[in-house]
Amino acid sequence: SNDYFGLNILTLYKNKDMFIEYLNKEEKEVFFSLALDLVKVDDAFSLDEKEKIKNLSFRILGEEGYDAEHLYNDLSTLENLSKKKIVLMELVGLCYVDGDYCESEKKFIHEVAEKMEVDNITLKDIENWALGLVNHMNKGIELINK
Repeated sequence: SNDYFGLNILTLYKNKDMFIEYLNKEEKEVFFSLALDLVKVDDAFSLDEKEKIKNLSFRILGEEGYDAEHLYNDLSTLENLSKKKIVLMELVGLCYVDGDYCESEKKFIHEVAEKMEVDNITLKDIENWALGLVNHMNKGIELINK
């Protein structure tokens, strides 16, 4: 089958925190609050993506994960460009978990970037980077399954 040892882009991505670790607790909470808003944007937002957010939150915020009611969601918490880029990279990565970065997700990400005052060229670079990462992972999976 095409699913070697249950290996797919999701299982690989689920176990990769990438850059979230560079954020402090408040910044991580801002990421989660945006991630949860992102879930609501796409009706077709898959269980995989919800699962990914939950797993991430337990690993990053500890046993109890996040308290959706009391998440820090003030974007001004992300005071430097690097932190903003990390949050955007993780959000776009999350969109690709189900293999599809759809229009409604894109619109949401672009609005967030605008609020953060991250320019379009930088955002485009982030989107291309995320797509490249997904393609790279998929090539690895193909290689294993060959």
